[in-house]
Amino acid sequence: MDRLLQLRPTSLDTRRAYARRGPRGGRRHQTGGVTDHRPKLTKAANLSGPAGPPQFIVFFGANVLGFQISAWTAVSVGLTLYGSAFLGEIWRGCLEAVPKGQWEAARALGLHEWKTLYLIILPQALRLAIPPTIGFLVQLIKNTSLASIVGFTELTRTGQLINNATYQPLLIFITISLIYFAMCWPLSLASKRLERRLASKM
Repeated sequence: MDRLLQLRPTSLDTRRAYARRGPRGGRRHQTGGVTDHRPKLTKAANLSGPAGPPQFIVFFGANVLGFQISAWTAVSVGLTLYGSAFLGEIWRGCLEAVPKGQWEAARALGLHEWKTLYLIILPQALRLAIPPTIGFLVQLIKNTSLASIVGFTELTRTGQLINNATYQPLLIFITISLIYFAMCWPLSLASKRLERRLASKM
């Protein structure tokens, strides 16, 4: 009996445990805030890597195998493989970020798996996928500057060639920066607009 009384938590222990946890079971940080219970994306959604190696491997690997391909083809295939891998991982993470309770609730209502995916899961996953997808597309646009490693003359390489002829690096590279900005900024604006539109429908 004495042993059972020693194992039973006292009211003081209960209050201390509640102080370490939030009102809904979320563990408090040292700052006193409660952790966010919203679904988190997987770490893979935040990963990034260089886009140059795929282009390098496609261009020189094809030559080793006896296929003569142009720099344009190598860049296109390399960036397609690079983008497909990362976008696929981003979208997979967004689908997994939707709480499993959504699937269980739809199953309890008798919805077919395809209807559950189309009507319940995908709209929520789409909302989660917009920011990382747009962010990766902006990164992909900037990574096109690495196409010069296989001999393709892209925007940045063109600026280098013009600079070698005119010796006006400030003007040339500011112009190139503005061109990149003009390509990336509309994507960010479209992302914010789409997020607000989806938020109003949820």
